[in-house]
Amino acid sequence: MALDEEFYIDIIQFKSDKSTIQVFAHYKQLQSSKDKISFTINNETIKHKTYIREDLESTQFTKGYINRGYSFEFEWKDECDLQILKNDECQKINYSVCSKLSRLPQCFKEENGFVFNHNDTAITIKRKKLLNLTVREIRFWGSGIAEYGVFRGLQAMKLRTQIRIARKLFGYNKTLITDRINAGSDNGEALYRYLKDKNCKGLAYLILPDSDDGKRLKKEGFNIIEPFSKKHFFHFFTSSNIASSSFDALVTNPFKKYISKDKPSYLTNMNIDLYFGLLDYKYIFLTHGQTKNDMTKIFRKENKNFSFILTNNEKEAEHFTNANYNFRDKEIIPTGQPRFDYLKTPNDADYSKENIITIMPTWRKGLLPDNFVNGQRVYYNDFKETDLFQFYNSILANQKLIDALEKYNFSINFLVHPALVQQIDDFKSAHKRIKILTPPYNFAELANKTKIFVTDYSSIFFDFAYTGACVIYSQFDRETFFTRQKYSETFWTYKENGLGPITENSDKTCKKIIEYIKRDGKAESKYLKRYNLSFPFTDKNFSKRVAQTANLVN
Repeated sequence: MALDEEFYIDIIQFKSDKSTIQVFAHYKQLQSSKDKISFTINNETIKHKTYIREDLESTQFTKGYINRGYSFEFEWKDECDLQILKNDECQKINYSVCSKLSRLPQCFKEENGFVFNHNDTAITIKRKKLLNLTVREIRFWGSGIAEYGVFRGLQAMKLRTQIRIARKLFGYNKTLITDRINAGSDNGEALYRYLKDKNCKGLAYLILPDSDDGKRLKKEGFNIIEPFSKKHFFHFFTSSNIASSSFDALVTNPFKKYISKDKPSYLTNMNIDLYFGLLDYKYIFLTHGQTKNDMTKIFRKENKNFSFILTNNEKEAEHFTNANYNFRDKEIIPTGQPRFDYLKTPNDADYSKENIITIMPTWRKGLLPDNFVNGQRVYYNDFKETDLFQFYNSILANQKLIDALEKYNFSINFLVHPALVQQIDDFKSAHKRIKILTPPYNFAELANKTKIFVTDYSSIFFDFAYTGACVIYSQFDRETFFTRQKYSETFWTYKENGLGPITENSDKTCKKIIEYIKRDGKAESKYLKRYNLSFPFTDKNFSKRVAQTANLVN
């Protein structure tokens, strides 16, 4: 297999000051550290930063090669050409998804009154002019036809024209919000509700309409967009804002990954490369919960191009600022989680806890085989042999715990992780006070009622702790868990920053649950102090802060 020796532009765009252009690039197969890499603007060398890209995975073909990232900025003054040189020789340039350009010749994008155009070895930036745009569009049509043939090329250009017309007729101020393809009840849904109440125009929520949450939200008046539909396609290209609590391909590059001949569609034979130059949205990462681990191997500025990322407190904000995420300017916003708007605290007049213990294990990489049918993981016959099943099944069957439930009038809700829904029948209730709940879950309702929350590593414990529930971390596989995941403990540790005690086996976990039952769900004082540091906001303005900071309110 021949190595790909191209440089990739990850991001090239104006900063918020609208006069400075920032550039991120990478070169996966740089074989020698002695290679001299330079970047020039109109043949003048620009100072740049070099660093290791931990998020770029090596393969057997790239073993021993260096995954390097580069970043630099320059003031735009006049028409300019950007080139990349290795050992003083001009290099071929390709483009990552976040650049909103494609490898196709003559591809261009408009931004801030300028046009970014490229050829194989340079990116040219010029002021936007009608004649300039027309010429470039015609050239790109020719490029598309040459690449995909007359029929497919002309069909693609027809869609490009329809997108431009739709922008002219209906504007370019839509906001597309999503959580997961088949589930809501997260920050996206909470933010949508706030914007809907503010009568924001062009608002849509992306979810499978036949999913349980899709049906629920449709009944509540949500403007539901079906993923990968024609409506999704046009909303995607006419949205100025995309907000999501997840960061998978559904959000930023949905059609390239999911459209296939196995699911015929009018887009089956299209290639998203033909439309990338039309994308120009702000990407607001709502996060799935408070970040407590080093996630630089999973997401960062270069591979997601977040316009904003939410943080909950000063410690989390410092982590995003100081670690290798490469966020710039005011991209890190201290707003808290929008879904916290629906959580109750002791300050609320209708605050009321019930004698409920909620237990929820998190997902583990490699726990089940990657065997899917119609997008759903199939049942795994050997699941009962896994350590995770045996650990939690032993807790649910613990007789001392069951006796304590009876004596103190408590009950248990056991929540199977959504990725394990096909295994839910493997878990059996050992007593009438133990319920095995089925997804989707209303986490706000559960958190508001729960007095004791037991998990292993799921960050959802912050939601429960915010409502005043005490937390227990049942980490039976701590020694192997972090070696299997792509993230690791760094700035936040369970021992130093956790909101509850750590237990290592089922007996100790049950013993601690029983202790908290006897305390009526009251945490120790040392954990209460950590609660205050974790939650600087106790109001109901989480969605409001996000909307105002990201300018989402019309």
